[in-house]
Amino acid sequence: MYKRQDPSSCASTSEIEVAVGTQVTYCTIVYNPSRVTLRLHNADASLSGSLAKQLPLVLARGDRYSISTTQIISQSVVNVVTWTGYVTDEAGIYATITDSAAVHTPALHLSTTVISAGAACPGTQAITVTVGTEITYCYAVTNTGMVPFQRHQLVDSTGHTVYSQTVTLLPGEVYDIGITLPATQSGSTDFIWTAHSMSELVASSSDQTQVTVLYPLTIIVYADVDGNGVFDSMESGLPATIVTLSHVTRPPVVATTDATGRATFPNLLTGIYTVTVDDTSIPIHYTLTTSNPLTVNIGLDPQPVAAIGFAPDPRVD
Repeated sequence: MYKRQDPSSCASTSEIEVAVGTQVTYCTIVYNPSRVTLRLHNADASLSGSLAKQLPLVLARGDRYSISTTQIISQSVVNVVTWTGYVTDEAGIYATITDSAAVHTPALHLSTTVISAGAACPGTQAITVTVGTEITYCYAVTNTGMVPFQRHQLVDSTGHTVYSQTVTLLPGEVYDIGITLPATQSGSTDFIWTAHSMSELVASSSDQTQVTVLYPLTIIVYADVDGNGVFDSMESGLPATIVTLSHVTRPPVVATTDATGRATFPNLLTGIYTVTVDDTSIPIHYTLTTSNPLTVNIGLDPQPVAAIGFAPDPRVD
């Protein structure tokens, strides 16, 4: 039995590599090498079923006969054909032969996980870390088809090429790599691995990871001596002031500034927050010089800082 892509003639090979979706024609040729003439025939194919049922074909010594069937290929398959020829009828003397043809298609499976740097791959598909933490993306691609691959490229959902290499990946083999980067922002990332065979057949597979980055927000409540609404190194902080951090979907958090006028809110998710200084905790004779409340967009800056200033009355020592 032969297989081909050209339905006008039988091919000379019993194996072929094609892309998924290719129309392939299976050509079955039966040949009678014996001195006995066969006059009735049955033939069955594992993929298409019956090819011939009680076919009244006279097949003398040296004669050949062919039957073709065409199918769209969706995966690697082996088509097995069994041909039985009878001398007179199905109850009489017969001869049976079996042959097969294999169609190989390329296929990949990509598994992408993420883990803290230094830990062993694989990790999980989602991770939560503080900003700047080194994380390792673990990629494992398996050749799930029957076609060897030679060239590989990995891109992310922005089209950025993450990895490109020439390496042979045989059917059933797994190829894995790890790439370590600092976590700078939250988000879900799609990765697409594309592989090419020597015959330029292509297969691709995608997977997704989720990285959630937590940010620390530092609040500075300071004595704005020059009253310009900008905190500079010559100005001191106001200790023991009460600061509230609010978010529309999360409960407010309250903190008190330290001796330097600073309060830190760790492990914040990205989003819009409101910082409010309790005026009653500010010393008397101080006047607000900045916004209060103050809106802060967490996620834009890896180390966000918000400063709220109060100018002392110059007439008061």
